[in-house]
Amino acid sequence: MNTLMQSQKDKLNAVIVHSNELLARGIKNIFEHNDMFRSIFFKRNIGDFVGLLGQEDKIDILFLDINLFLKEQSTLQELKELLTAKIVILSEKQSYFAAHEAAVAGARGYLLEDMGTEALKEAIKRVMAGYNYFHPLVVNELLENQLFKTREKGMAPISHKADVDHPFTKREIETLKLIAGGKDNEEIGEILNISERTVRNHVASIFKKIHVNSRTQAIILSNRNGWIDI
Repeated sequence: MNTLMQSQKDKLNAVIVHSNELLARGIKNIFEHNDMFRSIFFKRNIGDFVGLLGQEDKIDILFLDINLFLKEQSTLQELKELLTAKIVILSEKQSYFAAHEAAVAGARGYLLEDMGTEALKEAIKRVMAGYNYFHPLVVNELLENQLFKTREKGMAPISHKADVDHPFTKREIETLKLIAGGKDNEEIGEILNISERTVRNHVASIFKKIHVNSRTQAIILSNRNGWIDI
């Protein structure tokens, strides 16, 4: 297989199912200028999406409007055996209820529609590598609600274990706090005045030290152990 064929083979077939056509076409336009994708379809509803399932080229990733997801959960459950695509939720704002429902349904990602292009690309790469990616602001809301429910039941909070020392360098802690604040690698590099490659090295080191494989997991574990506050 020549290099061009291999390159095409590695690219993704994506579908955007969204009720807001203007917004969806804007996202599609961003994706079409991204070398990660081979083809990108836009559909207004789940029913139209079903018509694509029999195509020869399999669908790798489904970007689904949160509003359609909440309305069509039963339909998606019925289609679950047919779906090989990874489902990523697109939402205009963070929502504890929506994020919780998405996680329970098996969505691999929850992205905010105002994410920067590079952050969006990084999130998609992580999802396609087999990890989950929920936007840090969503993780923050999930944690806050979990802590609130814990306090309501009269139980001790799951976070802020002051007796657990963190294993990070000063720069890694700074990086971790910025990740929890929703910053992507480029933004972190600008804030800390370091290269994006150095940021990636810090992130890889953080993952290795606490045995996690996603930013979401790193934020949750670090919050639980009192290493960061979010």
